Amino acid sequence: GLEREDFVVRRILVEKLRLLATALTATESPSEAELLRAFEAQRESLREPERRSLFHVFLSRDHRGDRVQRDAERLRQRIELAPIEPRAAIRLGDALPLGHTLERRSLADLERSFGPDFAASVFELEPGHWSRPIASAYGLHLVWLEERIPGALPDFEAVRSRLLRELEQQA
Repeated sequence: GLEREDFVVRRILVEKLRLLATALTATESPSEAELLRAFEAQRESLREPERRSLFHVFLSRDHRGDRVQRDAERLRQRIELAPIEPRAAIRLGDALPLGHTLERRSLADLERSFGPDFAASVFELEPGHWSRPIASAYGLHLVWLEERIPGALPDFEAVRSRLLRELEQQA
């Protein structure tokens, strides 16, 4: 009897009924052909961004002060001449809470974490080589690009429910 006596319960029920009344019926749902047309029209906007996987040796500007650039150049030479594997090279730098192994990061991910200049520099690197020192808001980084992951177009089934929601909201 709460639906008749309790004002709050009654208001919630009324709101739910309103929502149900305005929901699309099965005949108003977008057809498979409409979904496919929307998929083709939005294909490029649905594309996953390019990504990069990398290791980086960090040199803190706060800890090293004016020596940071010189230390970075010397460390790069040491790593390349030895040669030292990327995972081992990480231990030669300074600690960084953001981590030293970054997997499948987009340009936007790197911009948020390290700034736009750092991200742009990383996206220009070729895999399998140590970079020159790259500046971020934290200091300098020697970057080993492990992998370039191209942006991929999702298949229809992967975005079907998203397209359906968008078309239903437009109706």
